[in-house]
Amino acid sequence: MVIGLPAIMEDLRIPINIGMWTISAFYIMSTLYLLPAGRWSDMLGTKRIFLCGLTLFTISTALCGLAYSGATLIGARLLQGTGAAMAMASATPILIRTFPPIRWRESTRCWHSFLAKMPSHTQGHFFLLRFFCYFLT
Repeated sequence: MVIGLPAIMEDLRIPINIGMWTISAFYIMSTLYLLPAGRWSDMLGTKRIFLCGLTLFTISTALCGLAYSGATLIGARLLQGTGAAMAMASATPILIRTFPPIRWRESTRCWHSFLAKMPSHTQGHFFLLRFFCYFLT
């Protein structure tokens, strides 16, 4: 998002403060809902919350691509952050329940290294060039 923000701001004709809110909205919601999502996964089941979060994240990502104004983009990013919090809060318990105790270290290390490499600049640039620009033209 950070790499493509200038192009997104130009295409949607939004000022810098709205552009910065598109970034902040995701982090605010993912931080705000991380603990409640953990509690929800305890009450309703980790698989259910993980799948709901992943679905919400996927749908809101599509809505981000279809956004026609700064307000709709911020709204989609708010939903995206909520879905990310739900998926993140329930992913580690799923790993711990799936693998035997001797494999916990490896499974969580693999998951966390995947998360660390996901938002790399190369992947973000590829996504923007291939997908986001496709919807705008």
